[in-house]
Formats: sequence, structure tokens, C-alpha cells
Amino acid sequence: ATAQSDDNPVVIDGVIMASGGSLPLSTTLYVEAAQTGFAHLARNVLNRCVLLANGVRRNLPVNLVAPGEAATGFGPLLKLAVELYMRIQSLAVPISAQSIVVAGGLEEEATFLPLIVERMESQVRDLRQLAALEAMLSSQAVDLAGDNVEGVAAIAYQRTRAISPFYRKDRPLSAEIEALDRDLACPDALAAFLDAAPMAEFDTFFALKA
Repeated sequence: ATAQSDDNPVVIDGVIMASGGSLPLSTTLYVEAAQTGFAHLARNVLNRCVLLANGVRRNLPVNLVAPGEAATGFGPLLKLAVELYMRIQSLAVPISAQSIVVAGGLEEEATFLPLIVERMESQVRDLRQLAALEAMLSSQAVDLAGDNVEGVAAIAYQRTRAISPFYRKDRPLSAEIEALDRDLACPDALAAFLDAAPMAEFDTFFALKA
């Protein structure tokens, strides 16, 4: 459906593309289903962050403060994680249920797909930052527990530690979060994750290895 032009096309680099304003409702529902999936993913990430920061697993210190140190720790990061989760969750509310007939009610209905895609892009942006927060919390927990990690976890840990060192004293973390957000989503990192944990059917369907 997205590979053909509709009656309100747009031109991108000399190629006629669909505007999205007249695409079938089924296409819109597929995208909205992905948005709901993103909300579930964000919930799972947040839950893991809460478990790590609260120290309820493996006797980790609250807010992952290093033993013998007086510091705020990762408590403020947990508040940011909750904020990001709520943004992702709120953006998953379906818009297509508000479909309105257009063109005199004779031709089609507006599914608002362009707006839905815009909201999905916002979800992806917030998910990337949420992943950076989980990577920082997880790396701190790994060091405190003295664990040896392998596979995808090792890749995430190594890339995190290259940007964000072990948290001992309170320090500003904004620049580290932004840098880690970019690094974990860069092509090199994604290729490393795919090589460490390939899912052939999934990777091929979404052309991730193309």
C-alpha cells in the first residue's frame, strides 16, 4: 500500500510517493499495532530499571551507590526512565479510531497515518534514550555484582563503559546519556548485536542485515 501513490501524492527526490492521507485503514492498523508493541517494550525496560535501582535483586545497593560512598546514585535516572515510559505509552493511543470521512463521504476516510508515523518516530527516539538508561544501570549492577557478561550483554556493557565510567561520586550524566543513546543505535553497534544474537527470520523480514 505504501509503494504506490494516492490521489494526494508527495514528491521526494523526484519520486512520487503516497501522502499517507488516503492509504487503507489496514496499513494504519499495522503501524498502530507496532506502537502498542513499543509501549510493551518500554514497560519491560522500565520494570528492569526499577528492579536494578531498588536493589531488590542480588542484594544490590539502593540506587546502585557504590559501597562506602555517599551519593545520590541512579535515583534521578529512574525518574527520567518513568517519564520516557509515560511518553511512549501515551503515544500508543490509537488515532485511527477517530477516522473522518472526506471528499464528501464518497471516496475515502482520513486515517491520519502521517500523524501516527510521526508519533511512532517520537516513540523510537524515547525508546533509544530509555535503552541508554538501562545500559547505564545494568553496567553499574554488573560491576557491583562482579559479574562476567557474554554475548549481547557484553557488547552493551563494553560500549557503555567506553562512554560512561563506573559511578562512584555524583556527576552530571546528561552528556553521557546522549552519547550512549547515539552509540547504541549506530550501524556498528546494531551489526554487532545482530551478529551476537541472530534471528534469521526476523532479520531477513526487516532487512536488518541488508
